[in-house]
Amino acid sequence: MHQEEPSLLSHINAVRASALPEGGLSTVIYCGKVQADSDLSAAIQVHQEIVADEVNKEHVLVTGILMGQGNSILHLLEGPSISILRILNNLAGHKHFLNSAVQSGNIVYCVEDRPKRFFEHWFSGFVQERKVPSDDIKEENCTIVAFDLATRLLEIGNILQREELDDLEFDQYPDQLPGKNLILALASAPYFFSLEDYVQFYYDSYHVELDSELTWPLERLVNY
Repeated sequence: MHQEEPSLLSHINAVRASALPEGGLSTVIYCGKVQADSDLSAAIQVHQEIVADEVNKEHVLVTGILMGQGNSILHLLEGPSISILRILNNLAGHKHFLNSAVQSGNIVYCVEDRPKRFFEHWFSGFVQERKVPSDDIKEENCTIVAFDLATRLLEIGNILQREELDDLEFDQYPDQLPGKNLILALASAPYFFSLEDYVQFYYDSYHVELDSELTWPLERLVNY
């Protein structure tokens, strides 16, 4: 097929672009951990550079929160679905994540085709370590814990928009921002996709072999 001919995928993307804001907005939350507190600045910088690269190359708007705390990382991302997937794919392919050399973590929350953004800007920074007790993450409560985390984080975006604030002062939201223990618990919980598994499942291409393709000569589709 000629590359300029319409395909089912191009038609679907055109419909999404016309019917959904920015072709479909996604929100994901990544909870991660670094091997040592001394690795945190370099780990945060990796996230910053990959987000900036996507924004500058693709001319898209990516918003959310990137927060470093002790040896934990919280990254909430909002943006066009394909841009979010590219950012996550580039993170997973970075040397920091190879064999969990420097950092590792899970995607604990993901929603696609949102009707609006909660954040108008992308904020990043460090907060003083908060050792708030957290409940054990179990299979029966993991989604509830993740949803509660997302609800509190997205409320920050609502407050910023409602009060028309352009800056995020992290220390003004102690009730909404999670403590280090909760982030680390979510980053290690086996009930969520790891960053690498999430990318492999949602971004990488699939190769399917049909039984009919394994025979030669090819069977007729219709017997006359």
